[in-house]
Amino acid sequence: MVISAGRRTPQHDTVIALLAAADHFLSARTIRDELAGSSRPVSLATVYRTLRELTEAGTVDRIHSSTGETLYHLRDRVHDSYLVCRSCGVAVPISTDPAQSRVAAAATAHGFTDVTITVDVTAMCPDCSA
Repeated sequence: MVISAGRRTPQHDTVIALLAAADHFLSARTIRDELAGSSRPVSLATVYRTLRELTEAGTVDRIHSSTGETLYHLRDRVHDSYLVCRSCGVAVPISTDPAQSRVAAAATAHGFTDVTITVDVTAMCPDCSA
């Protein structure tokens, strides 16, 4: 897997390591805050630049939280969509092939081309629901 087409720096690698260790989506500010006390703190600009490069390289998925904030997660396998906890942010890859196929067919039937479908489902995970 190509991690990034951009310039590799120690700060860049630190952001990637944090994303790789996370089991949930993280905001750019959360990444910056979590790294603030580390041996390699990074600026918010560096976090955003790294996330942009990783997104362009196809190695990071992004979703929007219920508040509109963009959240990021290192892609570790091919998947269609995520089931994301609204409370804690834990993310589980899910398949939405049947639904996406129907939507793509409907778009084509209406003359739309170059169809991009994004399906992310938010709910409460078992731990947060308890």
